[in-house]
Amino acid sequence: MRHWRLLSFFTAGLVSACATTPVQPDPGRAIDSAIPMDAGTVPLESSGDGTTLLLHGVLSRERFTLEFVQPVGSRLASRSPDPDLLRVVRYGVGGEVLDTIHLWSPLDRFEWDSEGQREHRVSAVEARVVIPVPVHLGVAAVELQWPGQAGLGRIDVNAVLLRFCAANPRNPGCRG
Repeated sequence: MRHWRLLSFFTAGLVSACATTPVQPDPGRAIDSAIPMDAGTVPLESSGDGTTLLLHGVLSRERFTLEFVQPVGSRLASRSPDPDLLRVVRYGVGGEVLDTIHLWSPLDRFEWDSEGQREHRVSAVEARVVIPVPVHLGVAAVELQWPGQAGLGRIDVNAVLLRFCAANPRNPGCRG
């Protein structure tokens, strides 16, 4: 019992000594208060107005074979940081181009070398992928494109989006 009391007393003293010891700034290092705490980070702003379509399928450089479209009532997709390795062109109900969203390539992954010093990109020839596309009620179709190449075919998303909005009328992406 006595050993436990001594151990408790020693531990409490050590903790209180550490907790009350002030941290001294390094006199050789200036602190720049003009640099915000989030400098260098990219905000993940929503570009989806509350609805995201997950395009499930098989992707290669030559084609995208759609398996199914899954609507999700959240803002999973973001335009940050616009890497431009895969493009999604969004079309309106009249067939007009609404905008182009730049995404990371789902065919790419990053691996470290054997020494763990350098990271390099490894590209798959073909892969089963899920591509998140932010949408709103005005989006009728989407088309995947590799930069500098023709599209991989349009995907009509109007019916899927209309069914989702009929079931979820309060979702922000479903407001006209």
